[in-house]
Amino acid sequence: MTVVNPPAWLQAGAYPAHTYRLVTSSIVETAGVAKAGDLAVSQSDTPGMSVVVSEGRAFIEDGSAAGDVNKGMYNFVAVGEETLTVTTAHATWYRVDRVIARVQDSEISGSVDSATLEVLPGTAASTLGAAQ
Repeated sequence: MTVVNPPAWLQAGAYPAHTYRLVTSSIVETAGVAKAGDLAVSQSDTPGMSVVVSEGRAFIEDGSAAGDVNKGMYNFVAVGEETLTVTTAHATWYRVDRVIARVQDSEISGSVDSATLEVLPGTAASTLGAAQ
């Protein structure tokens, strides 16, 4: 067994970000929005293909190995509304797009440290059940 050191909140301690993610995951049991209505998605009032995401908070698990007790959770916060553009849809087929909150962390993978709201376009299909 390996114990995570230093443990959080020792007097005059300095901690890596991963320690704070572990603390968050000890308090928050399930990833997702913090409370009902957070990061709610609605159609934009302006013409065009866009949606509005309301302000709110979410907890997002880190991208390390599934089932790893060493995983932590990021505290994702959006202050104010954000309008996201949706790519042009197929003329006649169905498509289900997803709005996601994404955290990129250079400690886990790559060189980017950021939090974003994004639209992931689905794949068009002739029936709604087949659209993703």
